[in-house]
Amino acid sequence: MKIENGKIVKLAVVNHLSGEIWGTYEQEGLYPDDFSYPALRASLLGKSPEENGSVPSDYLTELMHSPDFVFQLPIQNFRGVAELTVGMIFKTQIQMKKFSGRITALDDKFVTIDCNHPYQGSSDSHVGFIVQNVRDPSEKELNGGFKSTLIML
Repeated sequence: MKIENGKIVKLAVVNHLSGEIWGTYEQEGLYPDDFSYPALRASLLGKSPEENGSVPSDYLTELMHSPDFVFQLPIQNFRGVAELTVGMIFKTQIQMKKFSGRITALDDKFVTIDCNHPYQGSSDSHVGFIVQNVRDPSEKELNGGFKSTLIML
């Protein structure tokens, strides 16, 4: 079965930057609606399971630094961490939202974590993918019972 409008598509995706992998995930969604990146969406049309491809990505060049994603937290929040150093990566939850960020500064009272994308502004990136599955939606999924999924690996 080939990818066409109205099919449920499952992909394994690898994001590359200057030849290095910087992120992997699986995505399952209704084609074309759930595949928002235009170059990827266009490249998927007509592909079958086990086919793969790669498209240039301008996603990182479009990301802007947001001061709203930089958090200064009391050092007491890190009790139990043997040694804090600039560059360490932490996952945190703030106001019911989960973030991953890098320590950019610390002193005897505060730890600053920057949760902006670590490669924002980079231009040498592309998205590689392999089509894992293509199927027709079930009757329940056609009637609003389908939820797109994105699973970070």
